[in-house]
Amino acid sequence: MYSILLVDDEIYSRQIIRTSIDWEGSGFTVIGEAENGLEALELIQEKNPDVVITDIKMPYMDGIGLIQELRKTHPTTTVIILSGYDEFTFAQKAIQLDVAHYALKPLCKDDFVELLAKIKTHLDDKIEGITHRKMLETAYRDAVSSLRQQVLEEVFAGHPEKALAKSETYDLPLGQDFYLTAIAELPGTEFGLETANRVIENCLEEIPSAFTAMIGGYNVITFYRTVKKDRSVEESLFVKESLNRINEIRKYLTFYAKAECSVGVSRPVYGFADLAESRRQAITALNYRPYFPHCGVFYLGDLESEKLTAASTQTTDDGIERLLSEVKLGDHETIDEAVNRIFCGNAKIDPAQTQAELFKTITALASLAFGYDIDVTRIGEAWPPVASALSSVGTAQSVAEILRGLCRSLHGEIEARRKTSGKKFVEEAKRQIEINYGDPRFSLDSICGTLGVSESYFSSTFKKECGVAFVKALTATRIDHAKALLENLSLKTYEIAEQVGFTDANYFSFSFKKTTGLSPQAYRKSLGPQ
Repeated sequence: MYSILLVDDEIYSRQIIRTSIDWEGSGFTVIGEAENGLEALELIQEKNPDVVITDIKMPYMDGIGLIQELRKTHPTTTVIILSGYDEFTFAQKAIQLDVAHYALKPLCKDDFVELLAKIKTHLDDKIEGITHRKMLETAYRDAVSSLRQQVLEEVFAGHPEKALAKSETYDLPLGQDFYLTAIAELPGTEFGLETANRVIENCLEEIPSAFTAMIGGYNVITFYRTVKKDRSVEESLFVKESLNRINEIRKYLTFYAKAECSVGVSRPVYGFADLAESRRQAITALNYRPYFPHCGVFYLGDLESEKLTAASTQTTDDGIERLLSEVKLGDHETIDEAVNRIFCGNAKIDPAQTQAELFKTITALASLAFGYDIDVTRIGEAWPPVASALSSVGTAQSVAEILRGLCRSLHGEIEARRKTSGKKFVEEAKRQIEINYGDPRFSLDSICGTLGVSESYFSSTFKKECGVAFVKALTATRIDHAKALLENLSLKTYEIAEQVGFTDANYFSFSFKKTTGLSPQAYRKSLGPQ
């Protein structure tokens, strides 16, 4: 079932289209309607439709302007123009913008059903074309040799020696200043790694500074860059551009797999030999998915401080690394299981080994706690038994019991810090809206730049805490301030529009009425004599 957004300023036209068609029978579902291009862009950002059916002549932003903006952020979306204007210049522009169909109003029901059938075939063919087995196998053989794949597996496993020795043979990007790795995952789908790799390769065709591989059951994408002038400025720009490209790849994968794709993204690392650490960070970022289920792209720089990331990488013990992950992101059951694996998995462990493992584990937990500015020795009643165990030899089972208590308490402290951090983040976002609502250039991109987070993380966290998307919250703030300004009878409507961040007075009136149910003039009259 494909999703459709209807965009037309004529309510009657939208009603006719929506009510006269058997959408489900045609393989579609209508997920929303918009009266103009600006309103449509807000809905597209929120709902990500497969198909947009739009008129051309609309107020505030016409259909051509909508499609131009749409192509910047949603390149896979299929667009149909349904217009009453049979003008060559419109049709010519539509071709340039990769519009699938340009149909003229009025379109009878049978013609519309036929058009939908063509669109469904077009969408089915797009998916079939990318997943066709023979095409896939040929493309994959041409794209990545088995030897190069094997070398990359060694690199991401932490053994880059072969790659360093034969970098020219395998065309590997050694000597770059920044590397950033993403891990893509499509859970609950039969969309295979090779098929996903084909989609990713198509996305990277015009991006020379990136490569993809299939490592350890994941699709891995790595971006890289050489510094030209200012290292700190270029690193920030590199991260932003990489995250934008990753989000675009995620949208392609979601479209072709017909399932939500999640992507974990590392912080930048500074050497080819560090790609194993970069991959580990990307997997760690992906593990935050339960806390931000609607995020899509999980950048570790949004989720952890550098101090915490560093603390999490200090151990090379797989059992302790698993325990740290569960203390950060798991629950009591998974924490207990991780502790038991360390201390109760080996029946022959002697008291000296038990105490040695306890020292290693406590050191790692203290480092993790330090990453959250938590003193592990001051966690309620959990520390005294641990201190006692450190000074006297006990059985593995008794030590495990004590450690489970400490780990559970530390997990609770981390959860509390995370909730507080989320609330502080949103409060700062609200403060930025109050400060900047009057600036027409104030946008999602600008507030993310101010707060130093990715758009995906910001949008997910803001909506989770506030219950509304950022754009709606910004509009509501502007309208609230406009209400106050309308009490001043000396101010004209267009002056109020400018003061609250609208560049178009007519669109201000449209938004005001959509929000309040009254036009600005009617609202002013409702205030009574002043």
